Parts: sequence; structure tokens; C-alpha cells
Amino acid sequence: MTELEQIDPIKMMLEQGRITRLFQHLLMSPKPDLKNITDKELFTWAAKYYIGLSYFKLGIQYHNFVSYITQYYPFSHLYKNSLIHASNKEIRKVVVQFEKIATNIHIPILIYNGSPEGTLYEFLAYTQRPTQKLEVDILEKEIQKKYRDVYIRIINNRLRIIVPNALIYP
Repeated sequence: MTELEQIDPIKMMLEQGRITRLFQHLLMSPKPDLKNITDKELFTWAAKYYIGLSYFKLGIQYHNFVSYITQYYPFSHLYKNSLIHASNKEIRKVVVQFEKIATNIHIPILIYNGSPEGTLYEFLAYTQRPTQKLEVDILEKEIQKKYRDVYIRIINNRLRIIVPNALIYP
């Protein structure tokens, strides 16, 4: 078992997602009935909504800012092994494309880890529901329409996506 397979994506998402779920709950709080609403209810709903919204806007700004400054010294030493680093911009584009293609064919995936293996790049992905071999074949064919030499296999209820480095770094 490689180091990539030892990481549990569910545990990782739960740890990182508790705060995000809190702010998502604030953002998605039901809007009060406008016909008979008190000032206190309206203020409470507006505060929840804008606090939740600002959390996600700040997260996007933080991501963009860190991605920008990591291309310059001395900040280039920060987050070297993360997708947020500026040197991993091409990998980030490929990961986003894979996730979009999967979502379009109703097999949502989360690519949570990746590492270079010689002339190949290997990604590990998690699906939200159990995935059948047929669904993986459909996903593989859809991705191969745009990226011809990509292969997907099911290993331990996770997807292993194998991509040649030439597709990531043209």
C-alpha cells in the first residue's frame, strides 16, 4: 500500500469541512416570511447570510492571493506540495477539468491526492457513492475524448487516475 492509499479522504474532508459546513449552514438558512417579519428576525437572517457569504468570498481571495505570491521568492517555499502553489497551475487545471467532466456525466468525484510516478502522474479520487465498473468505463471514455491517454481503475473503492506527464505539461 502506497502513501497515497493510506490517506482516508472521508476523514480528511470531515476535518476540513466542519467549519465550511457551519458557514454553508449560515449561508443557506431559510429566508423568513416577508409578510409578517420582525426587525430582529430580518437582522438575524441577514447577518447569517452575509457572514456565510463573506467566508466563501474570503476563501476564494485567499486561494487566489496565495497562488499568486507563491511564484515569487521567498514565498515560493510555501505550500510547495499543494495544488495552491503557482508551480502546480497546470496540474490544477487538469484536476478541475477531470472533475467537471465527471460531474457532467453524473459521476461526481473528488481528486484528493496526486503524485508523479516516473513518466506518469497518478491521482487518487473519491466518489460520493459506490461506483460500478461500467460507470468507471464511461468516465474513462469521456475523459479520453479530451485527454486521449488517461486510464482509470478502481482500487479499494477509490479511483486511480493515471495520466502521462505530456498531457499535463505540454
